[in-house]
Amino acid sequence: MNMASITPLARALPGLIKPGGRFVFFVAHPVFGRASARRKIEDDHSTETSRHTITSWDYLDATPDMGLSVRKQAEKQYFFDRPIGMLLNAFFEHGLVMDRLEEPVFPDEVENPRPTGWANFKLMPFSMACRLRRIAV
Repeated sequence: MNMASITPLARALPGLIKPGGRFVFFVAHPVFGRASARRKIEDDHSTETSRHTITSWDYLDATPDMGLSVRKQAEKQYFFDRPIGMLLNAFFEHGLVMDRLEEPVFPDEVENPRPTGWANFKLMPFSMACRLRRIAV
């Protein structure tokens, strides 16, 4: 997500991974962790409940965004959010296959004092981890 082009990495990996080896990468979730995604709390007045939601209106747009990665960061940086297909296909096109995918959420016992903090979004993955390997010949 911080690389303008992932093609050079995808092209080089098959030659760098040893037989039986794996390459693992961990990124902000391509749907929910996008720079443009907005976390919010919706109230249902008829049931007097609320739910944590995420709005992502430009998922297929791979145009770079500029923003802050952490609070009080001095300078903005570029984010290269890519749809899942665009991200993974770059590796598949260069001879890699995915053999594991994880989308972690914070465990129930973790709480965040900020209402829109990630730990309060128990049903939304904040990141994505993928394990790739070379295609067996």
